[in-house]
Amino acid sequence: MDSVYELYRRGCDLLEHGDHMAAIVPLTRARELEPTKTSIREALGRALFHAQRYERAAEEFQAVAVAAPTNDYALFCLGRSMSMSLSAAPAGIIGNTLSSLITSASMRQGPSFQAMAALITRSTSAGRFTCQPLMP
Repeated sequence: MDSVYELYRRGCDLLEHGDHMAAIVPLTRARELEPTKTSIREALGRALFHAQRYERAAEEFQAVAVAAPTNDYALFCLGRSMSMSLSAAPAGIIGNTLSSLITSASMRQGPSFQAMAALITRSTSAGRFTCQPLMP
């Protein structure tokens, strides 16, 4: 039986090499063994997001954000995951998505995060919701 650390490392290695689907397997097993470890859940969320399993990714990032409410990366990833799955989501989830994205933007200083906050504000004030990744 593999240790939690070995499962986590294997999943992270697969994730770093772009094999997102394969990374889900060891990271899911590691999460089952240590459900409170935010590092495992964040890595699993990344793997799920890149495998286009946005609802499941949002669940992982939400667990991280609940455990560590000042984790701006988890909040941003939660918002992105939710925004990517909006077509299948209830209408009320848009407010939660915006809240996660705006909170993460306000927690970080720098032009990328300020630009992200401005983009979110402009999009929502214009009556539409768009959130696209910004390039540095």
